[in-house]
Amino acid sequence: MMGGYGICWNSWLEDERIKNELRLLIKISSLTAKNGYCTASNDYLAKYFNTTVVTISRQIKKLETLGYIEIEYKKRGAEVLSRKITIHDYQKHQSSINKNDNRTINKNVKENNISINITSKKNVSKDTSKKEYEDELKELQIDPDLFEDFLEHRKKLKAPNTPRAINTLLKKLRQLAKEGNCPNELIETAYLNGWRTVFPPKKKFQKKQPQEGSIGYYLQQQEGVIDAKII
Repeated sequence: MMGGYGICWNSWLEDERIKNELRLLIKISSLTAKNGYCTASNDYLAKYFNTTVVTISRQIKKLETLGYIEIEYKKRGAEVLSRKITIHDYQKHQSSINKNDNRTINKNVKENNISINITSKKNVSKDTSKKEYEDELKELQIDPDLFEDFLEHRKKLKAPNTPRAINTLLKKLRQLAKEGNCPNELIETAYLNGWRTVFPPKKKFQKKQPQEGSIGYYLQQQEGVIDAKII
């Protein structure tokens, strides 16, 4: 940070949509102070905030979608070599926020009178379901933000997030955890690979030692890998 501080506009503080991304946005703004752009990687930002790369990736994507930041990628084919993150022009961004807010308010006022009873029933069901698996997440020591990111990822892949589907996923994670695997690492691997569910890590097969008297045994003997019997 330049001088140990970052700049935060009032509109950032007042925007409820980015309350979880605000600290990241302030950090990015501070890193752009010197050159006008930020080149920090997701790995660096994840370590800085003590969170996962998946969470940082999701938050950056959300800030870009909402118009708070702009990202310029330097690529070689499909491979991303580097990126530059800049804070969106404030005046344009403020105008965009006000315009979107007005549209949202007008739309919500119209729709709320029609759907308030239906929405209330749905929310009760959704909250109850979430509370049920929150206890399971604590027991398995699963990062709740990472799990929510993965459910959102599944939704994009057209995978159902019904109570039954979530219970099946948690059951699988519990079994893999009993086998000595870290649930958070399994979820992050599934997310990064674009999978709908988690899989056990590939087993590392131990290299078979050659039999005594074989050419393989002789070559290893010469390298000192296997102690030869001296007669």
